[in-house]
Amino acid sequence: MQDFETLLEQCREKNRMVDLCIQSECSLTGHLDSLKDKRDMNNTVTPLRDDGDFILACSLYVEQRLGGEAAEEAAVALAQRIVNTADHHGGFYSAQAFQGDLLFGELLRMLGYKGNSTPVLSFSHVELGNSTYARGLCLYGSRYKRLLLPIQPKKDENRMVTLTASYDKGALDRVRKLAAMPETGVSLRQRKVLDKLLKEVYEDEKLLGISRYADQLFHIGEKLSRHVFSDADRRILYIEGEEVLTPLFIRELEDESSLIYRIFYDERLREAMNRISADGLALSQLLLRGADEKGRRINVQLFPDGKIKGMDHRGRVAEYDSGPAELCRLLKARALIPAGFSAAVMLFFERGITWLGGYFQSLYLPEWISLFSQALSEAGFAREASLIASYDGSGYISGPLYALDGGEGAATPAGPAEFYEKPVTVTDLERRLESCMLKDAHCMGLYEIYEDLVPASEKREGWYEAIAEYCTGEYGGYLI
Repeated sequence: MQDFETLLEQCREKNRMVDLCIQSECSLTGHLDSLKDKRDMNNTVTPLRDDGDFILACSLYVEQRLGGEAAEEAAVALAQRIVNTADHHGGFYSAQAFQGDLLFGELLRMLGYKGNSTPVLSFSHVELGNSTYARGLCLYGSRYKRLLLPIQPKKDENRMVTLTASYDKGALDRVRKLAAMPETGVSLRQRKVLDKLLKEVYEDEKLLGISRYADQLFHIGEKLSRHVFSDADRRILYIEGEEVLTPLFIRELEDESSLIYRIFYDERLREAMNRISADGLALSQLLLRGADEKGRRINVQLFPDGKIKGMDHRGRVAEYDSGPAELCRLLKARALIPAGFSAAVMLFFERGITWLGGYFQSLYLPEWISLFSQALSEAGFAREASLIASYDGSGYISGPLYALDGGEGAATPAGPAEFYEKPVTVTDLERRLESCMLKDAHCMGLYEIYEDLVPASEKREGWYEAIAEYCTGEYGGYLI
């Protein structure tokens, strides 16, 4: 059994944001106040472009799936000019991500938003088998590990979420069979919750009639989130980032005044973005992702000569035409997909919408701001460089936990399945945020923080059980 303090220290050494939060003396409510201050400061900068087209794109996305009322609420929330960009699309079973989304909803209310819909911008150019497990469901409760129940087959775990076909009834039957096997470790109580989830959410005829998995995930997330509170009908709207940003990207490729156009077609800026690197990757490697015939990711780069090239997992070279017409065609066909840096350029750097992320984004986004400003300055865009350099990109919201599940005798993370079984009241959530210190929220969150930050070769034997033992002894007051 590993000592909890040793595990905590490993994480502090790996990530500066986690280290700062462990040293903090503020509550989660105090932390939300600091995020409000970051938004307010960023709003003093006059953005390069208006954000109306982004808000309209998101509201149309929601309207097509849920109708006008939800779309109107999403537009009002997005008008607060702050977005949660921490999520992988379909990764809401991660307790860290899900509780971060609920935390973001409380921040919106602190900003004056009164609606019941919380829009979250989630990104789908990630693999099904990524760490937040978009491939299927996740159950907590065991003191030894989280339990993963795949809906999508193992052969597709490297397929990007955005290019994955929908599941069918047969996939859900296989989930039930897997959960019934003793070696899977699903308790009788958890099987009852799982069966309820599958019947009430996943087997909805509307969902089974949808062709894209990413669109099914939007509805699954909305339905799950409506079971968090016993006394309020609130919901989370997981807006697929690539679906709303690709049309904006295409329009900016046709607009010579946009930063996207300049990145692709200004020779000086292309050269600077190939020369300036973040964590060993040139900025020009962070713009797009390609896809092979099976929907697997191809890392591509925009080279100084204007060519876009990459290499697939078999070592074959993939080359794409970067001319505006052909590039737009490839984007519409999802053969190329805007990646995280392009999203940051369009939403944060051009439109001035504050981003909130996890403990990785809160460190790399400020670096992106600095390096992109440098590239713009070297390419002769001094005004744009100065403006972007003034933004604060260190906003952090996904990492803390403030709700634990004790159904299996240990205090383990509470994700959407656990809230589905045991909803809380709005007052209970607010009480948690006021009383929970940021340090304690990271001790409770160590289950997933340790999993993320510490490489397999450095993980201590029995680490998950050690965290469960510590949280059970220290944080019984945070059980749902």
